[in-house]
Amino acid sequence: MAIACDKCGIETEIPEAFIKQRKSFRRSFRNECPRCYAESQLAHQRRSLLWNLAYGALGLVLVLTVPDRISGWLLLNLFFFQVFLIASILPHEFGHALVARWLGFRVFKVYVGFGKTLFTRNLFGFQTEFRAIPLGGFALATPTDARLFRLKQLAFIFAGPLANLLLCAVALLFVPLHQLWDFGLLGQTLSPGQVFLYANLFILVQNLWPHTFNTPIGKLASDGKLLWQTLFAKTDMVNNAMAARYVLEAMNHHEKQQNIEALTWVEQGLASFPDNFLLLNWRGILLLEQKHYQAAGDCFKTLLARSDNSPAVRALMLNNVAYVDALLGGVERLAEADRYSQEAMSLIGWMPAVKGTRGTALLESGKIEDALVLLHESMKHADNPSGKAQNACFISMAEARRGNLAESRKYLDEAKKLTPDCFLLERATIEFQNAAAKQGI
Repeated sequence: MAIACDKCGIETEIPEAFIKQRKSFRRSFRNECPRCYAESQLAHQRRSLLWNLAYGALGLVLVLTVPDRISGWLLLNLFFFQVFLIASILPHEFGHALVARWLGFRVFKVYVGFGKTLFTRNLFGFQTEFRAIPLGGFALATPTDARLFRLKQLAFIFAGPLANLLLCAVALLFVPLHQLWDFGLLGQTLSPGQVFLYANLFILVQNLWPHTFNTPIGKLASDGKLLWQTLFAKTDMVNNAMAARYVLEAMNHHEKQQNIEALTWVEQGLASFPDNFLLLNWRGILLLEQKHYQAAGDCFKTLLARSDNSPAVRALMLNNVAYVDALLGGVERLAEADRYSQEAMSLIGWMPAVKGTRGTALLESGKIEDALVLLHESMKHADNPSGKAQNACFISMAEARRGNLAESRKYLDEAKKLTPDCFLLERATIEFQNAAAKQGI
């Protein structure tokens, strides 16, 4: 039975794909699709930051006007508690990264915060990406060999909490023992050393407690839960961790528009892990972007036929096959593209790529107006330049087919700016030129 997202109204026949969110303090829940869930988590984090600024400002006003009131000092100390929580993200994540490098892991990137990327810097030899909302982070690293896997992985995971433990030890040098647990001081004066200690103790306990927590990119496991999982890791987990290195190398090169190098990493990974789903899927994506459409389609169809696919994964493969079919064209392929893209929309229609595929299938079937609605939505929400460029190319083609050359040129130029070597640019350019020739331009 289909259920709808209570925020955007999109439906799915996979209820478990939606996230249940409690309505304030009531016992009732609302269903949110993954995209709306991510947006609500970002909104929640933004509100948390604003509230922290607000009670920090209020605390300062109260301290300056009525310094003998407890409330002002409490609010000001609470403000600095939040500031120290944010400040402790970097040492925690660099703790992970530094130990990972010492163990011989491949450290891809350190992420600080969630939401829109503000800037990226090289810090201590690590590519570090700072995002708009600095409430959390993670270090992305993988082992390069399976020797002593569990021991190395345990050390890598524990390194983050260890950094906070060391910061607690540093704080003890500046906080007299008799003040350590004297909470009354927090209502009498500013106690940065004491608050700094509490902040790092909080992070230490929160991270070592085995649980999952909500973030804008979904539910993540705490360091404690990862430690527990690593202790009982089976062969499949070890193999997946090793295969992840090849997947991430391929994604890293793909982000830099180095598709040949990316495919090389995928092929190397498949030589050791021939059945790994992520590697096979990326092989299909890279073959597609190198215009080896038939080979890409065969790869996606092989994955679609796997019996261990979850409903959401099966829907994603339906989407990928439909996209290839729409690109190849022909009566039978377009009929399959229409069927598969429609089914994928009914299952995971919140995904920008799925909307884009459905729009592409409709465009190639001659339903230009309906196609444009979905293609614009897909381009708006696509999370990478390559996806936006592909949508821009199809929008350009759609506008060319209905004779709107100005809009066609606009989106063709946009696609070139987004991804100069987008594999659809040649096709879109030919469409534009043919439309221009028909109008005698």
